[in-house]
Amino acid sequence: DPLLLERGGGGQNAFNLYRYLRRDGKVYSGLQKRKLALISRPWQVDPVGDGEAGQRDAAVVLAMLKSVMFDRLCSELLDALLVGFVPAEIVWTLRGGLVTPDRIVKRAQRRFVYVQTDPNAAPELRLLTRSNLTEGEELEERKFIVHRYNPEDDNPYGTGLGLQLYWPVFFKRKGVLSWNKLNDRFGSPTPWGKYPKSSGPKEKGTLFDALKAMSNDGVIVTPEGMSIELLESKLSGSISTQKDLCAYMDNWISEVILSQEAGQRTGATASAATEREDVRLDLVQADADLLSDTLNSTLIKWF
Repeated sequence: DPLLLERGGGGQNAFNLYRYLRRDGKVYSGLQKRKLALISRPWQVDPVGDGEAGQRDAAVVLAMLKSVMFDRLCSELLDALLVGFVPAEIVWTLRGGLVTPDRIVKRAQRRFVYVQTDPNAAPELRLLTRSNLTEGEELEERKFIVHRYNPEDDNPYGTGLGLQLYWPVFFKRKGVLSWNKLNDRFGSPTPWGKYPKSSGPKEKGTLFDALKAMSNDGVIVTPEGMSIELLESKLSGSISTQKDLCAYMDNWISEVILSQEAGQRTGATASAATEREDVRLDLVQADADLLSDTLNSTLIKWF
């Protein structure tokens, strides 16, 4: 990921660059809409065949998924939307004559690395340890589920939405900071004290203390008559540049996560609402299909 290499240093903690994006309310809200829209849907286990054995196996798999809190597992695996990949460890146990998952635990991305030892084989996931911080240790078979989002030939980790969300969040934070400074500067008057040219340090200190008692922000002390005034802002009109910037970045964030702007209008209100609903359902269906592929090729197959 070029952004993790450039801004995150490429080390083990580089993934925090994307995890911290959830501190932004707009990012968190958008991700929750997308994840919970999927988690709230009913799910089922379909047998491979129509025979009695297939129906029986499907019932066993269904019971197994319910025992590991399947909805929470799906929610955790969907964090790959932001970071790119999520590893989850299966803790196996023996129950009712079956080798079955006792629990499935999400693990931190920074603890894993992909290594390609054979040019003719796909890169394999390994666990970084203190004794091997470069290539990591080989993992046990049928031990880790890895859900990936947009993996590529030269990037087996996947590319999450954090790559597109980082800059709008970055500029939004700068805009909010500038906006607050502007409001502080022009939203309240600045105390201005004037002291005679013959005043000594004691008189100047007394004046300065009086001004600081009136304001927690900046004050002005100048020589002349011993008087205190309030400097009113000379700015006229509305302050909207920073507000417009933050609104633009919020729309950018919504478009990245939900594939649409928050206030998008493409025609009549009813038609626009229908289109947004269709896009949302398409995203839910796509996320469900990708998650089903991951689970069917790992957890279900191994069980």
